[in-house]
Amino acid sequence: MDKVASLEQSLAMALRRNSELEEFVAFQAQEIDELRRQLGKNSRNSSKPPSSDGLKKPTPRSLRGKSGKKSGGQTGHRGDTLRQTPTPDFVQRHEAAQCRTCQQRLTPEMIEGVKTRQVFDVPPPQLEVTEHQAMIYTKGASK
Repeated sequence: MDKVASLEQSLAMALRRNSELEEFVAFQAQEIDELRRQLGKNSRNSSKPPSSDGLKKPTPRSLRGKSGKKSGGQTGHRGDTLRQTPTPDFVQRHEAAQCRTCQQRLTPEMIEGVKTRQVFDVPPPQLEVTEHQAMIYTKGASK
């Protein structure tokens, strides 16, 4: 009889422990589902900003179709570039005082040519202030 009571008590404890573990497993399954849902969010399917996508950014999907041509300039296309102007706004001379290798002093008589490059810059916009003055008149006023 004592053995039966001991076994019944062990069985009751095992059943209690089993139900606790089942509750814990259910809780963990819920938590895993929530974390998976959060991991699946990105800037395209939620209100998250694109900067929060990190390294797992979705690849951009272009609507442009393939043309069959190689990328870059096509054969026969002349192309355009800025040509040097004969009248630049500023000329900046770069002269050396001594030879880079032998450290000998360089003189203007030693110059045998000039190599030119031109840089095209858009000047920064300048703020202009205009003051508008409206005259105020009084009827019949004389000086």
